[in-house]
Amino acid sequence: KSDSWESGDWKTEFNLGENSESLEGEQIFIKTREGIGPGLKEGKSLEKYNIDTTKPEIFPISYRTDKESRIKSLGGYDFYKDALEVELKAKDTRSKVEAIYYHCLREDSENQTTEEDWIKLSDTDREHFSRPDDDTDTAIAKIKLEPQFRGKIEYYAVDNAGNKSEGPPRKTDKFLVVDSKNPEAILYFAD
Repeated sequence: KSDSWESGDWKTEFNLGENSESLEGEQIFIKTREGIGPGLKEGKSLEKYNIDTTKPEIFPISYRTDKESRIKSLGGYDFYKDALEVELKAKDTRSKVEAIYYHCLREDSENQTTEEDWIKLSDTDREHFSRPDDDTDTAIAKIKLEPQFRGKIEYYAVDNAGNKSEGPPRKTDKFLVVDSKNPEAILYFAD
């Protein structure tokens, strides 16, 4: 940054951070060891910019826990007989939440867990992704767990500057089991 090629406060580098003094409107010149080369044009005037290094905040996963919805809670499992809506919530006050990523950790009848691929939910998916009218910093993703689901949900958020939420992805504390099938019994009679 300088007013002339011959004198001034030349720097080999400069760093811009969230709390840096704004360089908006300043002329930035690049000087090489060889000096001014042929065709070198006037410096570039910086436009408005924002720097965001703040990570989005994610909240505990919420879902119905009322007695009418949840049939039983046993050990590390919550049992439901109807489809269950799960809400994933993130907030970012600087550049806003760009997307919420989630996946399922499905458990089979042998208690083996399988990780599914991550799914991205953003403004393009109006059915599952929304922002409250009074709080544009917040994003909410709603997913429906259909009957015969058995597993956990895990998620994280990314803001418009590419920052990922702090720490490991958040997941449900318990395994959620949505079971709409009636039990079957087979009776064997011995001689």
